[in-house]
Amino acid sequence: MMDEVQELIPVEGHTHLGRDPHSNAIVNMDKQGYQAYIQARNRNSRKEEEITELRAEIDELKSMMRELLEKNK
Repeated sequence: MMDEVQELIPVEGHTHLGRDPHSNAIVNMDKQGYQAYIQARNRNSRKEEEITELRAEIDELKSMMRELLEKNK
């Protein structure tokens, strides 16, 4: 893998990017930035799941309140 990184051609003006001479692809070599992105994506995913669960619980509470109100009429 180190051989791959050494073969990359630096991209002017971008210290963490390199061009693969074989495929001409731009490769991001910023591992810390990538890890930060993955962590942020996972946090956002967990937040979305929590919001979905809270909405379901609120719907359940509303339903229970409606039932109670109907019984007390």
